Amino acid sequence: MPNWLNYLAGWITGQSGEKIEKFVVPPRETIHFLGEQDGITERDFKEAVVPALRQFAEIRNAYLAVLNYGGETTPFVALCVRTDGQLNENVVVAVGNVFHGMFNRSQHLDIMALNDETEPTLLAVCQPFYRRDGTIENQV
Repeated sequence: MPNWLNYLAGWITGQSGEKIEKFVVPPRETIHFLGEQDGITERDFKEAVVPALRQFAEIRNAYLAVLNYGGETTPFVALCVRTDGQLNENVVVAVGNVFHGMFNRSQHLDIMALNDETEPTLLAVCQPFYRRDGTIENQV
């Protein structure tokens, strides 16, 4: 397991019974952070997901970022979360419930755990929309 990223594998079930896929994220060398995903819809999602994030004291910061994996040319949107320790499955379920309450079930959102090594790389191109200390959450 790469030490820079907590990863998940298997399946979990959301509140409404849907399966939420958990997958292994490729090694850091293959992830390229491209910037912040922002727009009217994204701001609505950020605002809606903040109460879910507040439920988990271990979440330090959250970002909605555009990235690509490896040689992929198609960018992905990911909720990147910095936590104290490993990413809790309950965070994934809570975020998934908010996301699927707002968007078509065929849409997906990657959720990625950050650490001391990856967060500065992301910060170079994307600012958090949520901080545990509340210093910027009104900017959503």
